[in-house]
Amino acid sequence: MRKTGLPELAVCGFVALSALAATATAQEGQQIVITGPSAAEGMVQMPGMPGSRPAKTGTGRIVGRVLSAETGTPLRRAQVRISGPDIGSKSALSDPQGRYEFRDLPAGRFTLNASKAGYVTVQYGQTRPHESARRIELAEKQVVDKADISMPRGSVISGRIVDEFGEPVADAMVAAMRQTWVNGRRRFVPAGRPGQTNDLGQFRMYGLPPGDYYVSATLRNAEVMMFDIMGTQGGPTGSTPTSGYAPTYYPGTASPAEAQKVTLVVGQEAQ
Repeated sequence: MRKTGLPELAVCGFVALSALAATATAQEGQQIVITGPSAAEGMVQMPGMPGSRPAKTGTGRIVGRVLSAETGTPLRRAQVRISGPDIGSKSALSDPQGRYEFRDLPAGRFTLNASKAGYVTVQYGQTRPHESARRIELAEKQVVDKADISMPRGSVISGRIVDEFGEPVADAMVAAMRQTWVNGRRRFVPAGRPGQTNDLGQFRMYGLPPGDYYVSATLRNAEVMMFDIMGTQGGPTGSTPTSGYAPTYYPGTASPAEAQKVTLVVGQEAQ
């Protein structure tokens, strides 16, 4: 990492990269999915919130399986989430045969996605990551019984962070970033689940879709900054100011323009 105010202090040996076979990020917790062509149509009604309405019920069913994209074998305990303007967001877990089911659904349009640790989160109808999903049109009393979802294995970026003295840096936040262009300027946006270094300076980010990434590391997290802000002004001071480190990009530069690209390929281990 590059320390603020110190010239040319870059981490050496920043990452030993390994990309494990193609797939999926598991994203935990509630997701709010806009399913309609307008915000009003796609608004998710959250129970108990002001202005919310009771979720509708009906006689429709959606049944399917969650399968490994590489082997076709069923994936158990994958979280499948269904979203729609009249039901909000509901979830189910796949059984040992990879089966899941949603019952008592009203007529309407629904979006499905599946997530599981170590796999790329996939929406129903996607054949590759970042592709548009396909919504399910469900009529009253209709049964959709083959809403299968194939999940690819996620790729991995792992490595080690050391400081300018070669000492391991613990508790650094590490992120895989994707490049985008805004008003003709290059911007980095986080992609997938971030990582954090352990006491040996090691980190591991998993479940990444194949593609090009830039790796960034930041030592001073929000908790440390909050304690600094809340600290008492004046009084005793430490021997060295807690100036922290500037955000650093692989292979050890504070400049985003000098960051090196890491390419993860489906089914390939990159080092």
